[in-house]
Amino acid sequence: MEKKAAIIKQVQSGRSQTEVGREFGISKQTVSDFIKNKAKILEVAAKSTGAGKKNASQDVYPQLEEALLVWLSAMIAKKIPVSGDILKQKAEVFALQMNAVVSPQVDSMCDELPSANVAFDDLRAAGVSIPAGITFEGFADADKDLELCAELTDDEIIRQVTEDSDDSDTENKEPAPTQPTSSELTRALMTLSSVYSGNMTLTEIEADMIAGKRNAVQKKISDFFAPKC
Repeated sequence: MEKKAAIIKQVQSGRSQTEVGREFGISKQTVSDFIKNKAKILEVAAKSTGAGKKNASQDVYPQLEEALLVWLSAMIAKKIPVSGDILKQKAEVFALQMNAVVSPQVDSMCDELPSANVAFDDLRAAGVSIPAGITFEGFADADKDLELCAELTDDEIIRQVTEDSDDSDTENKEPAPTQPTSSELTRALMTLSSVYSGNMTLTEIEADMIAGKRNAVQKKISDFFAPKC
């Protein structure tokens, strides 16, 4: 239901049903059906979102912000100014795909961004050499024919930021202790059998070994403390 509500909001923001349907992988007719039932869909989604916010994982927001940063960096590299509305729409798309709710911090950050035309004028004011007859569209498409690195898709961006987080968690974990093999266990049992009588329990054997260690005398430092490699 949250996905349907997000699609409705995308259309209400001024985007065409065809464009929104293409981005979410559904037909224009399906988008149109959502619009016809928008009142009920938005009502149900609002209730479910209210309950879901309490259980939302806090670590999703840094990943969402990182995904937005990757996407925004790509737009900047292509010289495409991004308005607050566009960034907010992209945040909602990423949040939906990551099963998150767009945080108020993202909303406020998006509201502070200038429109594409204002940002384009700011480039001129900052001293960027742009001929007077060039429009924003012409400026953005100036290098479209150049062979550049392939742009990441939304799915690739999300996979990149989530996998990076998983990798860092894995690096911080201590390696799991390795279990001895059957042959190693067999050799250990044979060694114990040759030293201790068969009627001794493991607890008694362990106590005897500890007692022997207590009485041991350290003749040189490497007896108990092996040098590091």
